[in-house]
Amino acid sequence: MATTYSRSTSTTRSNGYEVMQASHTAVSIKDSIKRIKLIDAQASWQGDVAGSVRSLVVSAKRLQELLKQWSLGQATETQVSDAYVRFGTDFNATITAFKCHKIDLRCGLNMASVTTTSLPGLTLLGQGKVRDVYATSSPDHLLFVATDRISAYDVILKNGIPDKGKLLTQLSLFWFEKLGHIIPNHFVTADVDKMPEEVRQYKDQLAGRAMLVKKASVVPLEAIVRGYLSGSAWNEYKKSGTVHGIKVPAGLVESEKFPEPIFTPSTKAEQGEHDENISPEQAAKLIGEELYMEISTAALQLYKTAADYALTRGVILADTKFEFGLVTSPSGEKSLILIDELLTPDSSRYWPLSSYAPGGPQPSFDKQYLRDWLVSQGFRKGLESGAEGHEGEGWVIEESVVEGTRKRYAEALELLMN
Repeated sequence: MATTYSRSTSTTRSNGYEVMQASHTAVSIKDSIKRIKLIDAQASWQGDVAGSVRSLVVSAKRLQELLKQWSLGQATETQVSDAYVRFGTDFNATITAFKCHKIDLRCGLNMASVTTTSLPGLTLLGQGKVRDVYATSSPDHLLFVATDRISAYDVILKNGIPDKGKLLTQLSLFWFEKLGHIIPNHFVTADVDKMPEEVRQYKDQLAGRAMLVKKASVVPLEAIVRGYLSGSAWNEYKKSGTVHGIKVPAGLVESEKFPEPIFTPSTKAEQGEHDENISPEQAAKLIGEELYMEISTAALQLYKTAADYALTRGVILADTKFEFGLVTSPSGEKSLILIDELLTPDSSRYWPLSSYAPGGPQPSFDKQYLRDWLVSQGFRKGLESGAEGHEGEGWVIEESVVEGTRKRYAEALELLMN
């Protein structure tokens, strides 16, 4: 859609639609309107960009209506021509506004990543690697906003992945619904119109990337389940034949499937710190034996159910990380719920089943692509703040890697949700 429009001198009824196709670089007007509607629905901008998009939607709908009437002989060539010129003018104005704000119309996606949020009047309680958490007027609920920030090796990169937050939210909502029979979760609604009044005023900024969730006391444990030998587990296995201190069969190769999924917890580090792999015994001591057993049982069941489903979609769920919280009932009884995101490419390893070959790294639909690039640029422990010689400047993802990461996330969502 990155083109400009000029008025065609041809307005004959026989070739008018073809003229418009040529002017629109072979994209049909019907497809164009679908894209424009998608842009409008996903918009998180304001001011001149929002105004241009709204005008474009109106003129596109008018042109579509007149094209239909024209084909039935109910509209004149002059009416169609004038509507086409109006559409072209609005399109060019939108292109100009988007370029000023470094936004690209390709695929109907906002290509300017949202790495920070600004919601005056709401109290920002915290910023994680991806999510901004706000208080609401409801004492029992929080607002979770998934930004486009991305991290690797616990380092937040300076630039984000466009629309990543929306992709993560869509996939989390899918899994919350699909796995809700196993354990309750914190999700309340993703419909901004059903959120507290002070939140609704920011609908344009929040639509598609926000969730209203139940408040919970976070259990300080990363509940990792591994079905395949990869990542840090493979590194430990090569050295000691164990995974998180757990003895596993000898002779396994990288990416090989375990006989049964295993629960491999880690500590939940503060922002900027590294999570630390720990043994089940250490985890039970950290949070208590009873709570540990409840979490490990739920996590294994969640993983097995999700992994079985993913295989039917041609995807291997190699491993994933769950987070849990405790909510208190009016009677004072505490119960365990699932919190944060769920089974996204940020928290999971997804591999294509069609190319699976144990004995080495696998192609992936997750952050491994970004991790590999970061290492190739010289990243290592101790250089979290920037490349050697550029410490303190942070790490900036190359544009091709940004697009490659976004493409992998979108493909995972498409395969799993169809």
